[in-house]
This record gives sequence, structure tokens and C-alpha cells, in this order.
Amino acid sequence: MNTECSQGNYGYTYYVISLMLVHMMDLTQKIVTFDRGCEIRLKKVHSATLKAEREADALIESTREEKQHLFEEQKNTEAALLAQEMEEVRKKAIAALHQKMKTFNQEVTTNKVVEHLLSVARDRVCH
Repeated sequence: MNTECSQGNYGYTYYVISLMLVHMMDLTQKIVTFDRGCEIRLKKVHSATLKAEREADALIESTREEKQHLFEEQKNTEAALLAQEMEEVRKKAIAALHQKMKTFNQEVTTNKVVEHLLSVARDRVCH
């Protein structure tokens, strides 16, 4: 009888072990499925992060190009204004120089005429 009980216990033990193995396999399958789901979600998050980084880089580049363009426009505008001011100063300087040259030429001519007249007058008075 003792052997029958032992055999009965073995059958029950075998049954319990089989149930435990089935539950362990089921848990293992659930863990593997959960890991796959986590891996898929991590890949999606990683993809979203890469996309956000690319968009941020594109925005930074666009902003840099826009700032560079604005800087170039401002530089060109200021250079044009400076060139215009320099041209006005140049024209005024040329006009002033022409006026001084004209005045000098007139003074030289006037002085020569005066000297000539004085010379003629001396010659008449002295002779």
C-alpha cells in the first residue's frame, strides 16, 4: 500500500510540476511579449527623438541663415548709405576746391593787373 500511495503522490507531484511548468512557460511568454512591446515603444520613442532633433537642427539652421541674410542686408544698406554720404562729402569738397581755385586765379589776375597799372603809373610819374 505504501507503494500505491507513493505512486499516487508521484502522479500528483508530476501533475503539480506540469502545472508549474505550464505557468512558468506562460509567464515566460508574457515576459517575452512584454519585452517586445517595450522594445517597440523604445524604438518609437527613439525615432521620435531623432525626428525632433532633426527638426530642431533644421530650425537652428534656418534661423542662422535668416540672421545671416538680415545681417547681409543691414550691412549692404549701411554700406550704401555710407557711400552716398561719402559721395556728398566728395562733391562738396570738389566744389569748395573749385571755388578756392577760381578765387586764387582771380586774385592772381587782379594782383598782376594792379602791379602792371602801378608799374605804368610809376613810369609816367617818374618820366
